[in-house]
Amino acid sequence: MPVVRILTNYEASLSSFRCLTAVLLVILTYEPHMHGSFLLNASVYYLISGLLLLASYKRWNTRWRLWQIFCVTDLVVISELIGQDHGFNSDLYYLYFLSLAMFSIASRSHFMGHLGFAAVTAVIYSLTLLLHPLEVDMGHVIVRLSFFLAVSAAFPLLSYLEYQRQAMSSESSRLSIEKERLELEMESMNRQVAEYAFDLHRQAVLDPLTQLYNHTYFLQNTMIEVEKSKQSGRPLSLLLFDLDNFKKINDTYGHLIGDKVLLAVSDRLQRLVQGTYYTACRVGGEEMAVILPDSKLDEAFQFAEQVRHTLNATPIDLGDGHRLTITVSIGLATITEACNTQQKLIDNADQAMYLAKRTGKNRTCRYTLLEERKSL
Repeated sequence: MPVVRILTNYEASLSSFRCLTAVLLVILTYEPHMHGSFLLNASVYYLISGLLLLASYKRWNTRWRLWQIFCVTDLVVISELIGQDHGFNSDLYYLYFLSLAMFSIASRSHFMGHLGFAAVTAVIYSLTLLLHPLEVDMGHVIVRLSFFLAVSAAFPLLSYLEYQRQAMSSESSRLSIEKERLELEMESMNRQVAEYAFDLHRQAVLDPLTQLYNHTYFLQNTMIEVEKSKQSGRPLSLLLFDLDNFKKINDTYGHLIGDKVLLAVSDRLQRLVQGTYYTACRVGGEEMAVILPDSKLDEAFQFAEQVRHTLNATPIDLGDGHRLTITVSIGLATITEACNTQQKLIDNADQAMYLAKRTGKNRTCRYTLLEERKSL
């Protein structure tokens, strides 16, 4: 893992500095005490290397090889420049220091690689000063060398800390993105579980053919509604109806046509209860029911008549040009003091429905009629 994150603004500034160094060396060659072909050659070296680095700025990854090559050649060039000027010219000294800074910023080495390079360059720098044939002030050497070693060690350390800061920020950003991804996945899983649970619930409470509520749900819901009605004192009615002559339909046209008739009836019934608090159920076979909360017997009778006329009004297309008109016999019952249990309510509606069948079919009977007809 690299210890320095590439900072392109430093890359540009260091490339530009090399070009400025080339200009500085050209100027120095025209000073009376600074004549020498090596300075001119060094200026050409810095100018060409600087232009190459500027040309490769942010263009291809191989430019980092150029940085590393120039860092090594800088050691040779700068050592010679320091040697020619006793190592005490401030411009040349800082040129040497900035070559190390360039390596610390622009390279992709590990932290130990930075420290190793700093140690090597420090040794070369000290040898350049100490091996110079002219007399050198050891105090100056010690001070400059100490300062150089301190800065050389501090610079990669600061680069390393900067990298760690950016790495932590990057890791924090990555964790945040990962957290969002996991939350989205969890939300998706919860939605799938909810949909699956809803599908299971639908399969448990719906009749597979008509998609009306099944007999089990009918019994559960009537029990709940009866208890709610007893506690609140609000009315509750129950409608039961049977398709007239349905056995004859099955015997004549077959069970597939019988199923088609049931589907057509259930579809019309669902449209009638849509937008109300009423619950349509298939109790069994061709028998269906509607639970009517907050409905008195007269209101339930009006709705039952609407059901009967709607089912009878439009013939059902059986295919092959055959059309079948459906009639139903409906029985109604409501919660009263004498009818205050679920079973009693169902029994009363059932007796009213059979009364409708026995008295001519295609009609609606209320349970009160049974009380008036003691013979039934």
